[in-house]
Amino acid sequence: MFWNIFKLGSSKLKNKMNQAVIANNGLGNTALDYIVKVATGNAVWNNATTTTPVDVLVVVELVSGGATKGNPGTGSCLRSLNAIKAAMNGTTTAAYRYDYVPPLVTGYHETVGVLYNNKSLTYVSNAAMRNAANNFLLPRTPFAAAFTVIGTNPLRALNVVGIHGPTSNPTTLDYKDAVAFTNQLSQIAQLNQAALNPKQDTCIGGDFNCDPLNTYKSGNGAKAPKVTAFADLTGSYNYSITLANNTLTSIRDAMDNNQVPPANYLSQPYDNIVFRLPSQIANPPVRRVNLIGNAAVFGASPVAAFNAARSISDHLPLTIEF
Repeated sequence: MFWNIFKLGSSKLKNKMNQAVIANNGLGNTALDYIVKVATGNAVWNNATTTTPVDVLVVVELVSGGATKGNPGTGSCLRSLNAIKAAMNGTTTAAYRYDYVPPLVTGYHETVGVLYNNKSLTYVSNAAMRNAANNFLLPRTPFAAAFTVIGTNPLRALNVVGIHGPTSNPTTLDYKDAVAFTNQLSQIAQLNQAALNPKQDTCIGGDFNCDPLNTYKSGNGAKAPKVTAFADLTGSYNYSITLANNTLTSIRDAMDNNQVPPANYLSQPYDNIVFRLPSQIANPPVRRVNLIGNAAVFGASPVAAFNAARSISDHLPLTIEF
């Protein structure tokens, strides 16, 4: 599960859900309770997601001390990760024991949190990712966690990469920075794996701030070619995208009753998971976890469901299962 949880800090986790109907129906008493119930497949969220707890939870936009990319994350991110870890371990069966990857600063007071089930995965390494010129991607560099899958012989690698792409301006259809960022990912050796054979299972996910349909013109003139989002990863390095184009994943500031659901509560198709899984026979689906329209209380209390999700984040989570 990849989830951009807006400016997640340890104090936010303690916030009580401000809609009594949410807590009274078991969807979550606090932000921490809400997040953990979603990630661990609590039965109250059956309509939205699988009942199987996640093996990996990637939290994008986790608040951290420090602003120097690549340095260890400090302060709030460690308190948050420890709180989520303890809550997940207190909720799941013995088949799921969670730990977290040591966080590294990826942007200004920002990092990516990665929690994983150490009954199925062995942690290998982390990285604030650099391109071939040894530069961090700007403004927020990707964060990678490398694992091996327990029980595979030979041991199978799994790389999980969390993304918080450059902000776009959809009102002017200006996606240049976000689209360029998706293609700059292919310049990272650990992602293109050009020198690696066999290739490793890799999932790159989070908030890209653009959709695979978004483009920008490269250069001036009427015949300037268009650059398409994710084209380098999918066209040159065999990555796949199975989430339907234009799947809305970001949440509006307020519900718009002039629109048809989910467009009345969702805004932009900004989140995705791009993957290359050579160990798998078929491409697994990527799913939007709709915490509003598929909340158990939506039919009777749509505004409460909206307000609860919006208090956690302006994005919905995505999952990939294989």
